Amino acid sequence: MILFAHRGASGYLKENTLSSLKKAVEMGAKAYEIDVQLTKDNKIVVHHDYSLGRIFKGEGYIKDLTENYLHEISKGELPTLKEIINILPKDSFFNIELKIENSDIREIEDYVFEEIKDYPKENILISSFNHEILKRVYKKNNKLKIGLLFDEVPNNLEEYIEKVGIKPYSINPNIKKFSIEKSRIIKRNNLKIFTYTVNEEIDYKKAIELEVDGIFTDYIDRF
Repeated sequence: MILFAHRGASGYLKENTLSSLKKAVEMGAKAYEIDVQLTKDNKIVVHHDYSLGRIFKGEGYIKDLTENYLHEISKGELPTLKEIINILPKDSFFNIELKIENSDIREIEDYVFEEIKDYPKENILISSFNHEILKRVYKKNNKLKIGLLFDEVPNNLEEYIEKVGIKPYSINPNIKKFSIEKSRIIKRNNLKIFTYTVNEEIDYKKAIELEVDGIFTDYIDRF
């Protein structure tokens, strides 16, 4: 089973920060997951929430702020995608979750493609809850692995995949809402299953019972 360091070593340090990712590397993680989005000046930065406030003090949406401003207010802890790529071992499995607000018409994937061009493509998984973005990714570069993120996997998954027009590598469901029936459907279609977020023993045992291929966890040293 693959253990993804979810937003770095986020059980110990602030999520998606430079320190959190470096800590995960030090802990020997073999797979990593981060969230990325675009700044006002079209830089790809690593941050989950669309706005400041929860992780770093400040106000405003990431899309309306510059990379330099974010670097200053975070004291260098809010990294760019490039910074993270530079510290990860190149044999690491790297899941990049794309995030962009519906009102933002920029095509974030194009900026990500540029940043990951020197990272081994076979080790990259591009995921998102926004499946329209993933559809664009697939049309532009069908060599990249794609993970469909779901809060709850639809009952008509096979029909949904055909309708959305993507050949995914994995289905990434919420462990709390995942079932053996859904697992069997996914396995029947020869897709990987990576569940989030598994931090407690009860969820880890459930993941094993459901025969998942990997988990996203804030504590890679716990399992």
